[in-house]
Amino acid sequence: GLSAFRPLLGKQGFCGAYFLPDEMACFPSDLLEGFRRGLHRKGHRLHLNTPVVRLIERGGRIAGVETSTGQVFADKVVLAAGAWSSDLAGTAGLERLITPLRRSLFFTGEHPLYQPDLPWIWIDDVGIYARPYEGGFLLSPCDERVDWPDSDFNSWGSPEPWQEELLEEKLRRYFPGLADAALERSWTGLRCFAPDRRPMLGEDPELPGLWWASGLGGFGLSGSIGVGEALSAWIEERDCAWIEPVPVSPGRRVSKRWLMRPDGHIHQGRLIAASRPENQTKKSGMRSTPGSTE
Repeated sequence: GLSAFRPLLGKQGFCGAYFLPDEMACFPSDLLEGFRRGLHRKGHRLHLNTPVVRLIERGGRIAGVETSTGQVFADKVVLAAGAWSSDLAGTAGLERLITPLRRSLFFTGEHPLYQPDLPWIWIDDVGIYARPYEGGFLLSPCDERVDWPDSDFNSWGSPEPWQEELLEEKLRRYFPGLADAALERSWTGLRCFAPDRRPMLGEDPELPGLWWASGLGGFGLSGSIGVGEALSAWIEERDCAWIEPVPVSPGRRVSKRWLMRPDGHIHQGRLIAASRPENQTKKSGMRSTPGSTE
């Protein structure tokens, strides 16, 4: 039951709830360190702080990438540039609709209601969650705001006043036990979506050799192992039994307008364009950066 959560949730009722004891949390630094060690064991190298300027296309297929330090040639390239994916694809003349949305995250610092074994509590339909973390709680009002990234290649940002006000309003209503919590720090990060909110995975039908790993909508960290498993299977022309390639194909038809959820409520939305507005200049240099939210 919900009795263990009453100090946080107060007396409001819920129509239903799911308890998922097998769900787990990902820790970015640990996961990335594991990937780094695996690459090192297999003799691969990482080139850090090396922005990709453009994709190289020759004869109707991918030929490599141009970076700030020179060209790298390859007959297969995986595009996993997050919020910069659409712009980078555009350097090869491709239009693939990936929209970057910014979301806020807040940390209470140490809090008396913290329990290390308390589950992550997510009120999904209205859009708010509280996750026990380092003696306090990570909180998000699950807001969404279109924010096309600029040339500093940094996805980190600071919440605007309306985002903090939205969190405070939701805490008072849904997490009254945390309504008076002091917010020790806050930040925002970018999450990117295709208009149908499905990932964009697989080989691009218009540019053979270019393999997409984008549009993961905030699940890039937790889904990264599965994405790598699927792409490696498809690149090696093997089946991947747990995912169908057609629904996530980069060449699937998608709407050029779609609903985002400014206040995080899944039953409320605002119609937006899926492409960058023409009055915003596209940037040519791109690289992967930290800063994804939960």
